[in-house]
Amino acid sequence: MIKFFRRIRENLLKENKFKAYFFYAIGEITLVVIGILIALYLDNLNEQRVIDKKQENHLRLIMGEMTNNLNSLQGEKEALGLLLESNRSIISLFHHQEKIDTLSETNLSDMLFMPLTRQIKFDNENGALSELLASGGLKDIKNDTIRGILASWDAKLSVFQLQEAGLYKSFNMAHDMVKKKGSFRVIFDQLGLSEYLQISEASSTESNKHFLASKEFENVMLNYLAIGDQLYRREYPNYQKDLEELINMINKELSTN
Repeated sequence: MIKFFRRIRENLLKENKFKAYFFYAIGEITLVVIGILIALYLDNLNEQRVIDKKQENHLRLIMGEMTNNLNSLQGEKEALGLLLESNRSIISLFHHQEKIDTLSETNLSDMLFMPLTRQIKFDNENGALSELLASGGLKDIKNDTIRGILASWDAKLSVFQLQEAGLYKSFNMAHDMVKKKGSFRVIFDQLGLSEYLQISEASSTESNKHFLASKEFENVMLNYLAIGDQLYRREYPNYQKDLEELINMINKELSTN
C-alpha cells in the first residue's frame, strides 16, 4: 500500500503536476490523520469497555456485600428488640414489691438471660469496599452520587458502631454484677441449660431476686435500655435506610449499563 502511494507521488512529480501533487499530498495527510483518529477512537472505546467492566464487577461485589449487611442488620435488630423487651420487663419490677413477691425464679431467669448473655454487634462485611478504596478503583465508578456515598461510607458506619460500643459497655456492667453478686447457675438451672450442658443442678436455694432491690443494678439496666433503645429506634433504621438506598442505586446503575 505504501509503495502504491509512493508511485503515485513519483509519477505526479515526473509529470510536473505540482498542483495535483499538492492536493494529493493534502489528501494523503488527511487520510493518515483520519486513520490515527479512528485508531485512537477504537483504543479509547476499548479502554472504556475495560473500565466499564471493572466498574460493573466492583458494583456487583459491593451490592452483594451490602445485601448481606442488610440481612445481618435486620437479624441483629430483631435480637436487640427482644433484649429490650426483657430489659423493660426487669425494670418494671423495681419498686413493686408485690410483683417481686409473686415472681417465680424461672420467670426472672428468663428475663435476665438475654440481657446477660446476648451481645449485640452488627458484623459488617466490607471486603469489597475496602479493596475498592485501597486500590484506587473508586475513580472507575462513573455515577457521582454512588462514588460519593462509597467514599464516605465508613463515616456512616462509625456512627452506630459507637452506639454499639456503649451498649456493649452496659452489657458488661450487668454481666459483671451478676457474676460477682448473683448466680448464673440459678439461671442455668431454671431454664434447663444445666441439663442441656449435662451438668447437675445446684442443690442450693439461691435467688437472683435481690438484684430487684439494688439501686446500682436498676441504674445499669436503665442505662442499658436507653442506649439500646437509641440504637433500635434511630441508628439501626438510619443505617438500614442507607443500605437500601445504596443497593437500589447500584441495581439501577447496573440495569442502565
